[in-house]
Amino acid sequence: MREAYRRSQEYLQTKKIEETSEEKLRQAFRKQLLLVVGFKQEEVDKMDLSSISDGELQEIVRKRLLGTEADNCTKEKAVSIDAVSKFLAQGWEYVANLPNKKVIIRLRT
Repeated sequence: MREAYRRSQEYLQTKKIEETSEEKLRQAFRKQLLLVVGFKQEEVDKMDLSSISDGELQEIVRKRLLGTEADNCTKEKAVSIDAVSKFLAQGWEYVANLPNKKVIIRLRT
């Protein structure tokens, strides 16, 4: 009888029943995942985690973990000596000279 009443409870009560424990667990996991990858508590609180699809959440996490590296997937590159100053101004750092009049630079993290 108790089990039958529990199943029919959503039709008998006028107030909406709280989220299922599975849904609460899912939201807690999503929140914790975002905190682990570097989001601040305030940023996570502003997000509507229940409306974000799994794919969107994965993309958000990927972007936060990879940062600017997601676009070009490089941490170091060789550039001509003439272009070094431009890259240094953008946040890259000098690593070494190459014999072919190029320089290796590294993206600062």
